[in-house]
Amino acid sequence: MFMLMIDTGIRLSECIGIKTDDVRGNKIIIRNTKNLKERTIYPATKTQDAIAKYLMLRGQLHHHFLFVNNVDEPLPRRRVQTRF
Repeated sequence: MFMLMIDTGIRLSECIGIKTDDVRGNKIIIRNTKNLKERTIYPATKTQDAIAKYLMLRGQLHHHFLFVNNVDEPLPRRRVQTRF
């Protein structure tokens, strides 16, 4: 998550709003933007590899949010802020 944010410059709210369907090969669709316009980001190869490994470890869940906590629920914004 931090690697993706640093690599692409996306905001925290954009990052926690990414769903698994938004990850498409070498690009990620960002839907929850500040100005409400969808945009596409292209992470570096190293970041793409890290996301691919994370998706394999994450497995299938009852929701489609990309980043989850230790009980497989979507990450709350405040939790990520305290980790930073």
